[in-house]
Amino acid sequence: MIHDEQKIKQAENSLQDKNTFIKLASLFKALGEINRIRIVKILSHGEFCAGDIAKIMNVDRSALSHQLKILTFHGVISSRKNGIYKCYKLTSSCFPELLNMAERYLSDCK
Repeated sequence: MIHDEQKIKQAENSLQDKNTFIKLASLFKALGEINRIRIVKILSHGEFCAGDIAKIMNVDRSALSHQLKILTFHGVISSRKNGIYKCYKLTSSCFPELLNMAERYLSDCK
């Protein structure tokens, strides 16, 4: 077995920040369901109220509500009241690019 001490040290150093890995695991868990990914894709076009998201996805509001709560809990989306409606938006402008990168991986990197 050949040991590359420099490469080993770099790999060890890349594992030092456990907090980052906890956050990554939470993010992947949040995105680990098809409808939550679809919601993020919709919200990449801007803020939408829950009723509009349900209409775009052709799902009932109770099923949607559960997914919105999970995405909110994990910090992927935020909400605000607009009269009687609850509207949602992405918490970061990086999420659309993250989805684009994942889509490129599926088409180019496999």
